[in-house]
Amino acid sequence: MLMNLKTLDWDESTLKTLKIPKAILPKIVSNAEVIGHIGKEWVIPGIPISGCLGDQHAAMLGQSCRKGEAKSTYGTGAFILLNTGEEVIPSKHGLLTTLAFKLGKDAPANYALEGSIAIAGAAVQWLRDSLGIIRSASEIEELASQVESTGGVYFVPAFNGLFAPWWRDDARGVCIGITRFTNKSHIARAVLESMCFQVKDVLDSMHKDAGEKGETKNEKGQFLLRVDGGATVNNTLMQIQADLLVAQW
Repeated sequence: MLMNLKTLDWDESTLKTLKIPKAILPKIVSNAEVIGHIGKEWVIPGIPISGCLGDQHAAMLGQSCRKGEAKSTYGTGAFILLNTGEEVIPSKHGLLTTLAFKLGKDAPANYALEGSIAIAGAAVQWLRDSLGIIRSASEIEELASQVESTGGVYFVPAFNGLFAPWWRDDARGVCIGITRFTNKSHIARAVLESMCFQVKDVLDSMHKDAGEKGETKNEKGQFLLRVDGGATVNNTLMQIQADLLVAQW
């Protein structure tokens, strides 16, 4: 939050406003730059000390997301990043503009738009631990696949508010559309759909922020979303996500 995305150094005006002396801050280096080695007086001398990446940015790099390509990590929450190349694109639609990675001191910086979702896989845990609808997280796929739709049931997992792109800490979870014929399979499928709808909300914002500049297409002119995280073993979840996105893009 204190770094200037364009200069890749501490932002002087922000430091001045917050009365933070620059001298107490460490030097900012790229995430692929060795800056020293552990000294001889330590038990494991000689190990290189280098810059590093945060988990979600590392996931995007590990997924080989180039300019115009995005990744979504499905875990307890969901975390989506879109590589916007060497251009800093300020978000006007509820996302964060961030440095994606810099592969060396003299390498160009790649930037990204980022959106985080608070509740994804945690909703499946809620079905298991609080409602007892399933006994293990893996059971939700079979249960949800027993019906072709939610039967009009919609679930919003705002247990502790909504993150990107809405940023509403006052939001609370709801489950609507329940009828006499609703069963636990419909609810299970609605939970999976809620994860996919939230990811789509973030991707919609990314398209609004970057689409006009062509930053949501890869070099082949395609929109590409790479996925990872524990929940991606759920084929039903992934199919729902693909169906939601292919319909538009």
